[in-house]
Amino acid sequence: MIRRRDDTCGDRPVQIIEADLIRLRTKEGMRVAKAKGRLRGKQPKLNPRQEAHLVALLKSGEYSTAEIGELFGVARSTVYRAIGRDKRQATSTTIRGRPDALIRQYPRRRPGATRPM
Repeated sequence: MIRRRDDTCGDRPVQIIEADLIRLRTKEGMRVAKAKGRLRGKQPKLNPRQEAHLVALLKSGEYSTAEIGELFGVARSTVYRAIGRDKRQATSTTIRGRPDALIRQYPRRRPGATRPM
């Protein structure tokens, strides 16, 4: 049977039902892939060793971020993200000489806010 554009199934057009079926099949396929361990996101451009080398080169002061990006074949934004990850890793291990596990995180208050009673 050839369906026309104005065919409906109840009060929903056939195209909407078909789109829902495609969406359900896609979600089911992703669920199966994740269970098998095959569903991964985008892979990083640099492995941890390359990232450490990149940061070391930048800290040496011999190269600019653009030059390092060109050297490694990545964009400058990737270089900046690697630098940010390195800084976060360095500061997360200790703050004021204390291990991270001993530091309690308190929410910051707005300036001028009063304390709850």
